[in-house]
Amino acid sequence: GLATLSFQRCGLWTQPVDLWETERVAHPDSLRPSLATGSFLMVKMTQLESGSERQPALAKKATAAWDEVLERDPENTDARQSLGILAMEQEQYDKALEHFRWATARRPQDQEPALYLAYSAEQQARATGDQHYVIEALRALERAQNLGPLPGLAQERYGLLAAQTGD
Repeated sequence: GLATLSFQRCGLWTQPVDLWETERVAHPDSLRPSLATGSFLMVKMTQLESGSERQPALAKKATAAWDEVLERDPENTDARQSLGILAMEQEQYDKALEHFRWATARRPQDQEPALYLAYSAEQQARATGDQHYVIEALRALERAQNLGPLPGLAQERYGLLAAQTGD
């Protein structure tokens, strides 16, 4: 958030996780520190070179933060969607699909989980060669399109998937 950026830019504080830990102690009932900690750790993980030794440890800590949220609020779609994004980063598309299907079912009027579902289904299709996932990706993009205009890349993916399936 703004506090993180302000502290980082001033050079007074360089560990956002520490700030969120302080926030967690000050507001033990709030889920925000755990959500933010997980997000920060995932960003740090993606900034590292591919194959970095630090990536698995950061992923594990991010997962623990989001799991903590889900222990306290099992219906938290932000935590589930974040776990899905992390799974995609780790090329665990089957796990990502599970999270995005869950989030899409619980946020039917939100385009974002449908777009993530489409992308992860397309990646799973590439990884497995199973056309079932191509169809799932296409249906997710259709759902997203019904909710509003598709972003440019999603429009492109929609056209390619439609051509691939003959729709």
